[in-house]
Amino acid sequence: MIGEFELKEYLEAHTHVDILLDTFPYPGGTTTAFALWMGVPTVTLAGDTMLSRQGVAMLRCVGLENWIAKSVSEYIEIACRFANLPELLLQIRSSLRDITLKSPLFDCQQFAAQFQDALLKMHDRKTDSN
Repeated sequence: MIGEFELKEYLEAHTHVDILLDTFPYPGGTTTAFALWMGVPTVTLAGDTMLSRQGVAMLRCVGLENWIAKSVSEYIEIACRFANLPELLLQIRSSLRDITLKSPLFDCQQFAAQFQDALLKMHDRKTDSN
């Protein structure tokens, strides 16, 4: 634990992080998104609720499906396995930020278009039912 600091310092601190361990049963959300944005791979535990699956959705967006655990024991196994593969971690870290920025997770135009489509469909359903 290193205490409070400004966003810029927080993001810069990611240069000292090899693997982010997503919390459970309540995942990081913004913390996970920032880690991926900064190129830090993250281990997450898939839960049973929408909230507890945020990390799962984010990791799938950036192609890190093999960092998603289905149990606490698998979570520990994944973290330990990747922690013992420093060359692979460097390789992942060197490309993850670019992959993340090009992913649906950070594609604001795609999100806006899909959100607009969803709103229009809801409107159409509502007006068609009246």
